[in-house]
Amino acid sequence: MGDHAWMYTGHPSQAGMTVEWVIKTNEFVEAAFASGKRKSWCPCLKCKNDIEQSKKTMGKHLQKHGFKTGYTRWTFHGEPECSREEVVRRRTDDNGTGIADMVADFNDAREEGSEEEPEESARASLEMSLKSQFNMSRDCFNSMMTAWGSSL
Repeated sequence: MGDHAWMYTGHPSQAGMTVEWVIKTNEFVEAAFASGKRKSWCPCLKCKNDIEQSKKTMGKHLQKHGFKTGYTRWTFHGEPECSREEVVRRRTDDNGTGIADMVADFNDAREEGSEEEPEESARASLEMSLKSQFNMSRDCFNSMMTAWGSSL
């Protein structure tokens, strides 16, 4: 929903509302009740999203009191707390993408002489995972592994 600075710059007083503020506030109220609800949390300075009001009352409250301070993320009116881009950016900034580690692991596995057998627990985990994912019996799985192993 973007920049919400208009909520505070366009309503310095009840007499000083800008045209942009009036239009965008009406759009906000319409969006808040778009799902057909009879009441929604009122974000005015008086109610502070603590009291549900009708569409008409919310409109009057916003004109009289303005929006509650700091309500730039409309979490009570359909806007997520964080956008997907913010979550992804935060995750990669904190932990990196991991691509460098994956490439290094891949290169290590390709090196000559690194023909290590997987640990028994890793093999057992793979076996259980494949068997359960494809609902295979033990005999079916063993036959498939034998066929696959002989083709290598």
